[in-house]
Amino acid sequence: AEPEEVDASDVTEEEVEKQQRQPQNQVFDLQNDSDYVWVLDPPESISVPSCIIVFTGGAGLGQFPHVAYNELLTRISNRLNALCIAVPYNVGLDHFQLAKQTGERIRRALVYLEDDPSRPYSLPRVYSLSHSLGCKLQCIYTAATGQDYDGMGFMAFNNFGFSKTIKMARTFAEELRQSTTRSRTGNMDDSFSAGTNSKDLIGGLFDLAEMAVGAIGVDFSPNSQDTERLIQLRYDDLLQGKTRVFVFDEDNLDSSKEFVDACSGGTGPSMCGIPGGHLSPVYFRWNVDDLAGFDENNIPPDAREMAKEAMGGLQSASFGDEAALNATVDAVCDWILGKPPQRQPLWARSNDKYEGEVPKITGTTTSSSSADD
Repeated sequence: AEPEEVDASDVTEEEVEKQQRQPQNQVFDLQNDSDYVWVLDPPESISVPSCIIVFTGGAGLGQFPHVAYNELLTRISNRLNALCIAVPYNVGLDHFQLAKQTGERIRRALVYLEDDPSRPYSLPRVYSLSHSLGCKLQCIYTAATGQDYDGMGFMAFNNFGFSKTIKMARTFAEELRQSTTRSRTGNMDDSFSAGTNSKDLIGGLFDLAEMAVGAIGVDFSPNSQDTERLIQLRYDDLLQGKTRVFVFDEDNLDSSKEFVDACSGGTGPSMCGIPGGHLSPVYFRWNVDDLAGFDENNIPPDAREMAKEAMGGLQSASFGDEAALNATVDAVCDWILGKPPQRQPLWARSNDKYEGEVPKITGTTTSSSSADD
């Protein structure tokens, strides 16, 4: 069938502006279907981007950057008219290999952009932005290869050993369980959110994992100590001068202080304190219509209502703290625009600030249910 032609006179100015302001998420296949990056074009795609931001996410979340970090990168892109490249990766114990894999994909993506005939401009300034484990990976790759960026931004730098990472995962799981309990509707299945039983099950599984790791001595390569030595030897004055470390006030899953201490003998990176926790850069939201891909013109109303009923009355949900996300966007944009940090991390003023506290993350799930609930 021939595609239906759309009369330009039927498209309102508001719709046109919305289309122009919405960044476009694309996939660039670099060599094959398993070797690709996500590219977010700037809202003003007909113009030359002000800069390019290459992004590497945290463990697990970094496998789906177009979902977990879409709000972060979209808001930065809208603010700066920036082109963003996000490289996905699977988790693993060999962080040297992950660093090489992600770093090489970014390098090839930049070459791809430079050779793309649809982008007849020289590449603008390029900034590397990373979150959690992604910071470690890009730190290793840049220090080892000398990859040249105009700036390096590390959000919530994480350099935990494997056993400590399991404890971090326990914190995430318990926080998500609590969020599920807070946000469930009366029609939803209570089996996961039942309280004591599920909490004991989760705790038991993580206890077993920690004992197994302790028994066999599994760790990442490089481990945290070797990574710090690599930073001391290879993260030189030039790299330090280009680097800004973003530290969240309520983040006890952060290794930024250790990273800064390892940058000995140089000027050291600049540091920026931000309200929030370890998952402040992560924010996403959806509603049941978007999730199911409903088309009101093709799906009968009865079918839509049946699908919504199957979801237990859940109409929409979000994960994350939008206020903390906006503070993160502000801080990152200030850095790229050459502005100094608004303030230092709390531990830079009081090193015993978090002593004895339970690790916290910012990331809560909220939901809205149908009016009949």
